Amino acid sequence: MSETLVIPDGLAEAVCEEAANIGDGSFPNADCEDLNEDLWTEEDTHPWSGWTWGYDLITKCTYRQTLETPAEYETYGHVWIDYDGKTVVDWKASQLW
Repeated sequence: MSETLVIPDGLAEAVCEEAANIGDGSFPNADCEDLNEDLWTEEDTHPWSGWTWGYDLITKCTYRQTLETPAEYETYGHVWIDYDGKTVVDWKASQLW
């Protein structure tokens, strides 16, 4: 039986927050340590070491602007968190925003 990995505290929230700020694009393998530099210890360890994340996102206009209403947009794609090259969680953009 395989071991179930538990995502470290605060990591999922940090990934979702960062992904919300990046806009469209694709990146397969970003270090999670870069999401919060304040977590480094004096022993040069980080609780998110070994964890990576990635995204593949595109924003599309779902309703064009009219004189009465503003345009509406929706983001499509995925955001995921990996550990040791294996995907631990994979969200559709619609699940996050």
